Parts: sequence; C-alpha cells; structure tokens
Amino acid sequence: MSAQKNSASPPPDRVLNCAGQIVSLIRSGQIVLHRRIGESSLAETLQVSRTIVRSALEHLEMAGLVVRVPRSGTFLREISVSEFCDVMDIRAALEALSARLAATRAQEHELKGLAALAKHVDTLNRRFANGDEKAVLELAQRDLEFHLAIAKMSGNGRLASTLKQQRLIEFTFAMAQHTVIYRELKDRPVPPHGDIVKAIRKRDPIQAEEVMRRHILRTKEARLGYFTGEIV
Repeated sequence: MSAQKNSASPPPDRVLNCAGQIVSLIRSGQIVLHRRIGESSLAETLQVSRTIVRSALEHLEMAGLVVRVPRSGTFLREISVSEFCDVMDIRAALEALSARLAATRAQEHELKGLAALAKHVDTLNRRFANGDEKAVLELAQRDLEFHLAIAKMSGNGRLASTLKQQRLIEFTFAMAQHTVIYRELKDRPVPPHGDIVKAIRKRDPIQAEEVMRRHILRTKEARLGYFTGEIV
C-alpha cells in the first residue's frame, strides 16, 4: 500500500515549480488577501493537475504564506505588524551575514555585475521618489535580484532560499498596506545599494555587515511608517 501511495505522489520538482508560479501570482497581485484561492481555477491557469496545486499549497502553508480554513478553503495569510517586525529583524541578521561572507568570497566579475545592478536599482529608487509610479514593479524585482545575488556570492546555499521566504512574507505585508515599494523617512534614509557594493568591494566584512544591517532596518522603519501614518 505504501509503495502505491508513494508512486501516486506528484514529483517534488513539479510541486516546487508550481509553488513558485503561485508565488509569482501573489507578487503580481493576482492572488490577494481575503479572496479564496480556488484549486480548480489555479490548476487551469497554471496548466497542471489539482493534485499538484494542492501539494504546492501545502508547501506554501508550511512556509507560512497561506492558511487553510476548514470548510472555507485556502487563503493568503494576513501578516501582523508584530510578525512583520520579527521577519525584518531576522532578514537584517541574515542579510548582514550574507554581506559579510560576500566581502571575502565574491569573485570580481560577480561584483562588477552587482555594481551595475545596484546603480540601476538606485536609479529606479530616485525615479519612484520623484513620483514615477511606473518604476514600482521593476524596482521590486530588481531589488530582490540584488539581495539574492549577494546571498549567492556568500557561498552559503541556505541563505538564498531562506531569504526568498522572508522577502515574500515582507511583500505580503506590504501588499496589505498598499505599499509594495516604500518611501524613506526623511530623517532616517535607507543606505543606497551602491554603498553596500562599495563595502563588499573593499573586502571589509565588518563594514559590509553594518551597511547591510542598517539598509534593512531602515527599510523596516519606512514600511512601518506607512502603517503608523508617519508616511502618507
């Protein structure tokens, strides 16, 4: 019986791929809070079986991104302010470690690519700060690429996968506040991405760690500013 059950289980790679596609739908705003996630419609949209969709949703439930409500269905889980703060504190610690390791392990060709990406992200940030709302979606994507690139340079395979989950929880909270991208608090500016690259290129792990930690914690303050009304 157990052998038959195992053979009927969907392939793990297809489940993870489906989970990734569902995450993309969350990021694009096609899956939103308080609206049931229909397995049938999702299976049709992604062109996979309901079994794979169900397994993918179970995977995301374990990751803390969705919740199953008895006799009601599956929903995107609402993130509390307290949980958001916890997640950002964890992210600050992990990304600080990521930058510290990258300062001693990154290859020069990787740093050249990172510098170019940082320049592009900071340009998009300035465009958004000046009122260009069209920069929002690309800014969100490029910012994620930047931070995951540093995690990859750290040489620690677990960092990138863990950070992806932390970022999605942050993104879910931001969507609930209608602030996928934040504006900075004027008296507490977020260190630009270029400063992070400079510290890593200097091969100074302590400075890289500190600049990255400050970058993440100032981001946290800015997001909370929308929630508390400090930023409007």
